[in-house]
Amino acid sequence: MDSLETELAAALKAYKDGQYETAHALWLSLANEGNPEAQFRLGAMYYFGEGVPSDIDQATDWYFDAAEQGHKEAQYRMSRCYLAGWGVPYNERRGLKFLRAACEQGHLEAQIELAFLYETGHYFTPNLEKAADLYRKAAEQGDVSAQVQLGQMYQHGNGVLKNNTLAYMLYSIAATSGDDYIPELLEWVLEDMTQAQIDEGEALVHAWNPGQPLPRTTQTPQP
Repeated sequence: MDSLETELAAALKAYKDGQYETAHALWLSLANEGNPEAQFRLGAMYYFGEGVPSDIDQATDWYFDAAEQGHKEAQYRMSRCYLAGWGVPYNERRGLKFLRAACEQGHLEAQIELAFLYETGHYFTPNLEKAADLYRKAAEQGDVSAQVQLGQMYQHGNGVLKNNTLAYMLYSIAATSGDDYIPELLEWVLEDMTQAQIDEGEALVHAWNPGQPLPRTTQTPQP
C-alpha cells in the first residue's frame, strides 16, 4: 500500500470510528492536493454535517471538484444538486452532463434515473430504446426495480422486441427479493406463455448470476 492509500485508509478508519476531526484534517490535506476521493469525502461531511456544521455550499464545491476529476459518486450527487438547485443554481445542462458521466462509469442509481428520464421524456424527447438499454445495465448489476422495469418493457414490447420468455426470466429473478407485487406480474405474463417458453425462461433464470450480461434473444418462438 503506497502512502496515498495509507492516508486515505487512515482517514476512512477515523471517520468510521467517529473521529470526525481527524478524518476531516486528513481528507482536507489530501483534497487540497487534488485527490478526488478526499474531495468527495469532504463534500459528504459538509453535506450531512458530520463533524462539521452542515454547509451545502462547501459540500457542492468539494463534490464539484471531485466530479470534474471523474469521481462517479460525486458526479451523481452533483447531477442531483444541479437538477434540483441544491447549493448551486439550477442548471439542466450541467446536471444531465454529470448524470450521463456517472452512468458511463456504471453508477447504478444514475443508470436508473437516466433510464426513467428517457422513458418519460423529462428534459428531452422520450427514447424507449435508450431507457431499455440503461435499465438493462442496472438490472445486470442486480437491481430489482430495473429488472422489473425491463421485464415490463419485454412483456409489452416497449423499446425492445416483445418477448414473454425474457419478461418471465426478469420477473422471476426480481421475485427473489420478496417484493409482494412481483408474483402478480409473473401470473400476468404466464397467461400468455407456452410451456416451451416457460421451460426456457426457467433455464435462463438458473443460468444467470448478477454481473453477467442478460440475454437479448430466446430460442422459443414469441407472439
